[in-house]
Amino acid sequence: MRFYLFLLFYALPYLAFGQGTLQDILTEMAKSPFYLHANLGIAVQDVTDRKVIADINKDKLFIPASTIKLITTLSARHLLGENYRFTTGLYYDGTITDEGTLQGNIYIIGNGDPTLGSSRISGNPTMEMILHIFAERITQAGIRCIEGEVIAIAKENMQPPIGDSWQWNDLGNYYATGAWSINVNENLYNIYYNHDMEPGEKAQISYIEPYIPRLMIESHVITDSAHTADNAYIFGAPFTYDRFIKGTIPQGKGLFKIKGSIPNPPLFFAYRLYALLHHMGISVDNYNTESTKKDGLTCIFEHSSPPLKDIIKITNDQSNNLYAEATLKALGGKDITENVQIMLDNLQSMGLDTYPFNMEDGSGLSPRNLISPDLMASFLAKQSQYLGDVDFKNILPTVGESGTVKNMLGNSPAKGRMWIKSGSMEKILCYAGYARAASGRLITFAVFLNNSQAKTFKENKTELEKIIDTIYRFS
Repeated sequence: MRFYLFLLFYALPYLAFGQGTLQDILTEMAKSPFYLHANLGIAVQDVTDRKVIADINKDKLFIPASTIKLITTLSARHLLGENYRFTTGLYYDGTITDEGTLQGNIYIIGNGDPTLGSSRISGNPTMEMILHIFAERITQAGIRCIEGEVIAIAKENMQPPIGDSWQWNDLGNYYATGAWSINVNENLYNIYYNHDMEPGEKAQISYIEPYIPRLMIESHVITDSAHTADNAYIFGAPFTYDRFIKGTIPQGKGLFKIKGSIPNPPLFFAYRLYALLHHMGISVDNYNTESTKKDGLTCIFEHSSPPLKDIIKITNDQSNNLYAEATLKALGGKDITENVQIMLDNLQSMGLDTYPFNMEDGSGLSPRNLISPDLMASFLAKQSQYLGDVDFKNILPTVGESGTVKNMLGNSPAKGRMWIKSGSMEKILCYAGYARAASGRLITFAVFLNNSQAKTFKENKTELEKIIDTIYRFS
């Protein structure tokens, strides 16, 4: 019975609008009262001839949320190559005496590897494994005592780790950690709460892991009824160690985890290596950060990340903001402005008009990012030339099967034949990607909903699913 109701749900638009063209059907759907006070933008293109199949407000500007990760990741793949790797090096200066005393410092120098110590990619070493590898390489270099410091080279004074227009209520939370010259453990720490108390009572912090020196947390988190969402937000800027948490977590047994952003990841990594060396009996004076690399350093070891193609897959599948920001910074500009200009130059070299585009970051966290549906669909169509015979599922989530669109259109014939990046913020839901339509032709599309007055994400998703399914069936 549920299956037949589902079919009726998706058939209603087509029964109501008859067997018109895709443009006719979308035009009628856009007249729904649901969109009366909202802004809806749609662009659908044929990849082969680049012709617009259908559109609604295709030239208007919309906040794209995380769909901007498509611009970031596919541009980086084109510019850097799918096998590009981030590196993190271990160095020293000074001299090593015959007794094994380093009369100098140990240096950690990174170029923004977002996967360092991350467990998202299969086979990637954890933070503890990386630390032990570094410590073992130090001992293998004959160092038994360090008269200097463990120093992480942190370039954040030249390229800030977060976006200038990120919202204050995002900062402090793991998803807005920003991209640093040295990222580790995805720059996050966990706060574990006891939440087995009555709704309305204050939840108690049980412990924090991993330990971060100087971190001070003032928590005003309240338990809510069971089955409610995690609505706890951590407030605190980069480099500052005072954190304020407010909001609610659901009542329940055991411990409830929320994730925060490490205030200064390069310094934290230097501390962890310093502490491990001490534990191994290798004395070190201190740990610190410096902003510029010294000349004449001796390399002990260099760690390489997985290839960019794997990082792109994770970025788009799981909508990982850190991975996206690190990918943008890998383009080599001295700041966000230069990196964005590299992106724009690349789009213009592809023959795309970048006037309807304002890029503030690589992840979509900024509400000042703006792009037209037409430019997004055109960009994807152009990128298909560079992707060649690459399977789209190796770059984007597959609708009904994986990533952030795993639970979309599960009983539709579009399942497994559309590859979509989603993006959402408050009152915003967007989708963009590729589809092998029911007609057999390959299309690109962008569907942007801004300023929705719907009360829940589910309402927005339900309405846009109808549009996505329609695009698949009638393109």
